Amino acid sequence: MSTPIPSPPGLPFLGNAFDISSENESGWAGNRLINNHVGKIFKLNLGGSERLFVSTNDLVNELCDEKRFEKAVSGGLAQLRHLTHDGLFTAFTGEHNWEIAHRTLMPSFGPLPISQMFSDMHDIASQLVLKWARYGPDYKIPVTDDFTRLTLDSIALTAMGMRFNSFYSEEMHPFVNGMLDVLRESGERSSRPAFADRFMGSRKYKFDSDIAFLRGTAKDLLNQRRQHPNDNKDLLNAMIKGKDPKTGESLNEETVIDNMITFLIAGHETTSGMLSFLFYHLLKNPSALQQARAEVDDVVGDSPVTLAHLKKVPFITACLRETLRLNPTAVAFGVTPKEDEIIGGDYLPFGNGMRACIGRPFAWQEAQLAVVMLLQNFDFTLDDPSYQLEIKQTLTIKPKDFFMRATLRREHAIAEGSSRSDPSVTAQKSKVPEAATVSTEAAPMYIYYGSNTGTCESMANSLASAAAGHGYKAIVDILDRAPDVKPKEVPVVVITASYEGEPPDNAVHFFNWMESLKGNILEGVSYAVFGCGNRDWVSTYQRIPKLIDSTLAERGAHRLTERGFADANDGELFDNFDRWQDEKLWPAITKAFGKQTKGPDTEDGGLSLELSTSSRSTLLRQDVQDALVTGTKVLSGPGASKKNMHIEVQLPTGTSYTAGDYLAVLPINPVRSTRRAMARFGLPWDATVKINPSSQTSLPTDRNTGAFNILSAYVELGQPVTMKQASKVAQSIPEDKLRAELETTIQNKFKAEIQSKNTSLLDLLEKYPTATFSFGQFLDSLPMMRVRQYSISSSPLADPTRCTLTYTVIDSPMQADPSKRYLGVASNYLAQCEPGDRIHVAVRPSQGFHPPRDDSIPILMICAGTGIAPFRAFIQERALKIEAGKTLGPALLFYGCGAPDSDAMYTDELKRWQSLGAVDVRYSFSRAPEKSKGCKHVQDRLWNDREEAAELFRRDAKIYLCGSGGVGTSVNVVMKKVYVEANDGVSESEAEEWVRSLKGERYWADIFS
Repeated sequence: MSTPIPSPPGLPFLGNAFDISSENESGWAGNRLINNHVGKIFKLNLGGSERLFVSTNDLVNELCDEKRFEKAVSGGLAQLRHLTHDGLFTAFTGEHNWEIAHRTLMPSFGPLPISQMFSDMHDIASQLVLKWARYGPDYKIPVTDDFTRLTLDSIALTAMGMRFNSFYSEEMHPFVNGMLDVLRESGERSSRPAFADRFMGSRKYKFDSDIAFLRGTAKDLLNQRRQHPNDNKDLLNAMIKGKDPKTGESLNEETVIDNMITFLIAGHETTSGMLSFLFYHLLKNPSALQQARAEVDDVVGDSPVTLAHLKKVPFITACLRETLRLNPTAVAFGVTPKEDEIIGGDYLPFGNGMRACIGRPFAWQEAQLAVVMLLQNFDFTLDDPSYQLEIKQTLTIKPKDFFMRATLRREHAIAEGSSRSDPSVTAQKSKVPEAATVSTEAAPMYIYYGSNTGTCESMANSLASAAAGHGYKAIVDILDRAPDVKPKEVPVVVITASYEGEPPDNAVHFFNWMESLKGNILEGVSYAVFGCGNRDWVSTYQRIPKLIDSTLAERGAHRLTERGFADANDGELFDNFDRWQDEKLWPAITKAFGKQTKGPDTEDGGLSLELSTSSRSTLLRQDVQDALVTGTKVLSGPGASKKNMHIEVQLPTGTSYTAGDYLAVLPINPVRSTRRAMARFGLPWDATVKINPSSQTSLPTDRNTGAFNILSAYVELGQPVTMKQASKVAQSIPEDKLRAELETTIQNKFKAEIQSKNTSLLDLLEKYPTATFSFGQFLDSLPMMRVRQYSISSSPLADPTRCTLTYTVIDSPMQADPSKRYLGVASNYLAQCEPGDRIHVAVRPSQGFHPPRDDSIPILMICAGTGIAPFRAFIQERALKIEAGKTLGPALLFYGCGAPDSDAMYTDELKRWQSLGAVDVRYSFSRAPEKSKGCKHVQDRLWNDREEAAELFRRDAKIYLCGSGGVGTSVNVVMKKVYVEANDGVSESEAEEWVRSLKGERYWADIFS
C-alpha cells in the first residue's frame, strides 16, 4: 500500500515559493530545512507546479535507475530550450537529434582528446594568473566573475577556437552578457506563474532579442569555420565533420548551433561555481588551504605545471569533491518515472546514466589545473574576514558578493609565469623505439577493441605497434567482428570499456553473441582482457570487461593473464595499460606460445641524449623562449623601394602583451656573413673550436663546438670596428706599407673612412688579408649576439597567443665596399623563417606607448614606413572594440611611404577599419605626391591637415610618433610651427619647450635607427 507524500502548507497561487530562498547560505538548501520537518521525501507546490524532492542516498540511487526513470527537462532547463532546443543539455530523452549528437561527440570527450586540450586550458589559466599578479595584493578580486571569465574563455577556445578575451577588458563580451541574461531569465521564468509572462512584455522582448543575438553569433562563427576550414581537433570540427557511427547521419546546422551554445553554457557555469565555493571553503579552513598549497609545492614546486602533475594532487582532488558535496552548484537534477512507481551515500556527480555530463572530464581537468596554478603562484586572504557565505542563483548557485585578495608568493612570478606551460630547457633522456620491421615469419595475434571515445582504440593500436617488436603481426579490429573470426592457437587481446554498464556501440553485437554461447565452444582460444572505466560510476565500473573475461573462461577459452584495468579518473590510463602489457601480457604470451619476447628495456631505441633548446640564450644571458613561426608574407609590391615583410609568431604559452609592446628577437647571423668569416680564416665548414674554460667569455667552453655555429649564433659579425680593434689589426699586418696606410687612416680619418661607413672588424680583415690577427683574437674582440626589438603590429584582442611583426629587410651595398652587401642581422634572419620554424623571443613592455585606457580620448598617430607597426596594433584593437559594440573617440593616422601600389602596407585592412570608423588615414607618398595632396613626406601631410589635427588636440588627443630619427625631428618642427601659428607672439624657443613638455604626458615617440 502506498503512503501519501508529505508537503508543508503553502500560500494561495504561490504555493511553497517562499519556503525556498536563494539569497543566503541556507538558500536553495532550504529543502534540507523542510526535510527535517517533513521527511526524506516531500512535495512542494512552486507557482502552481507540483514537484517532488528526495534527499537521501538510498532514494537518490533508486531514482537513478534508468530502467524506471529518465531525465526530466523542466523548470529553468525547459525555459532554456527556447535557446538550445534539443541540444545535449536540454533535449528530452529519446529526441533524435540528441541521439545523433551524443554518439557523434562522445569520442571528443575521451581521455586523449581532453588531454590534448591542456595547452589551451593552460593558456587561459595563465591569463588569470597574470591578471591577478599585475593588479597586485590590494586588488579586490571578484571571485565568481573572474572564474566565470576563466571557464568561459577555456570552453570557447578549446571547443571552437573562439576567444572572448575576457581578461583584456573590464566588460564582458556581448555574447557573454547575452548568455548570462538568458540564463537568469530562464531561471526566473520557471519560478513565476505562467500567466505572469503576459504582463512582462519588455522582459519577453529582451529574452527573445538575446536569443536571436546568441544564435546569430554562433551561426556567424559556424559560417566562418566553413569558409575557412582547418584541421583542429576541436568540438566545432567534430560537429561539422562528424557522423553518427550508428546511423551515418551528420548534424544539421540548427543542431550544431544548439550545441555550440550548449557547450558555452554547460561548459562554464558549474565549473566557475565549484571553483568559487572551493576558495571560500579553503579560506575558511586555513589548515586545508595550507595542506593544498604544500601539496602543490611538493608535486610541482617552481616548475611549469604539466598534465602529469594533475595526476599527483589527491588532496586538491578531494577538496574539489568535498566542495561539490557541500555546495553542489547544480543543486538538483530532475527525473521522471517512465510509468507509475512506488519508491522506498553515494556521491553521484554531474547527473547520471546516459544523460550524465558529457564534459565531466573536461571540467575536472580545467578545475584541477586552475587550482594548482593559483596555489603555486599566490597566497590568498579574504577581502572581508567576517564574510559569511551568501548565495546567488540563476540555473546554478554561486557565492554572492565574495571577494578575496592575492599576493604573489615569489617576487618574479610574473616573468616566470610566462613560461609556465613548458620548461625553457628541454632536457630528457631520449629512448624512442624505432619502427620495428615485421618478419614475414611473424606469428599472428588478434587485438579487438570496444570504444566510443577512441581511448580503447588508441590502446589497441599502441599494442599492435609493440607487437611487431615481439615478433607478432597484429590484426586490429572492432569487437563486433570477432565472432566472424574465432581465432584459435594465437593470442587474442580484448580492450574495452563500459558505458553506463553497457557495451560500447561497436561491441554490442559481440556481447550478445558471447552471451548466447553454450558449453566449451571456445576451447583453443587464448585471450587476455584489459578494461577501461571510471570509478565514479560505482555500480557499473568495469562491468563489461569483467563479464567478457569471465564468460570467455566459462566457455572454454584459456585466460593468458589476469584482467588488466585502468580508471580514467586517476589520469593514468595509458601508464596502467603500459605496465600491464609489459609486466603481465607479454610474459604470459611467451610462456603460452614458447616465443622469446623482448622486454621493454631491451627494445631497439634511439640515442640516449640530452636535448637543450636554451643553451645559447643561457650563455648569452638573454631571457628569451622558444616561439613558433606560424605565417609570413611580403608586404611590398612590384617596384617597391624596400622589401617589407610581415611575420606571425605563436608566443610561448602564458606570455602576454598589450598593444604598443615590443617583441625582442634573438637572431642568427646571415649565412653569407658567416661564410665570409669562415673563408677569411681559412676554416672548412666542419671546423670545431674548443675554448679553454678559464677564458673570460660567454662562448661555449671546454667542449668542441662548430666554428660555423659560434660565428652564426653567438657573436655580432656586423658590429662596427672600434679604434682599438683597428689598431690591433694594423699591428698584425706584416707589410710595412699596408700597416702604415691603416695606421694613418686610424689616426687621421677614422671617423670619415671607417666609423661613418659602419666598417666591421670582418670588413677590415678582408681588406687586409695578410694581417695575422688570429681567430681567437677575432672571437674575443666581437660582442656577444644581442636581441633586436620590434614593435608588435597586432593587438592581443585578435589573438593573445600570437603576435605579428612588420619590418624592412636590410640588404644594401656596403658603404665601405659597394661591391659587397650589408645585411641586417635580425631582418634577414626573420625573412628566411618559414611557418613551423622556431625562434627565440621575449615580450618587452613599452613605457607609455599604449592606446589610452579611456577609449573616448582621441588619438593622433604619425609614422613612416614600417613605423606603422604599432599603429596597426592600435587600430586593429579599436576595430575589434567597435565590432563588439563600444563607442570610441576619433583617430587620425598620418602615414608616409614611397608609392601607393608598391610601398603602402596593410591597405585593405586600413580601408576596412576606416569604414568601421576605427581610423581616418592621411597618406603621403614620397614617390607619388600627386596622390597625397602634393605631400611627399608625413610631416608635409601633418602640416597640410593641421586644422583637423589641432581640433583633435584641443579635445585632449594623445599623440604618438613612430619612425626614424629624421622623421621625429621633422615632425617636431611641424608641431612647433603649428603652435607658433596658433599663438601669436610665441617664440621658437617657447614652442620648443611646449613640445618638450608634452612628451610623456600627451606625446610619445618611438624612434628607431
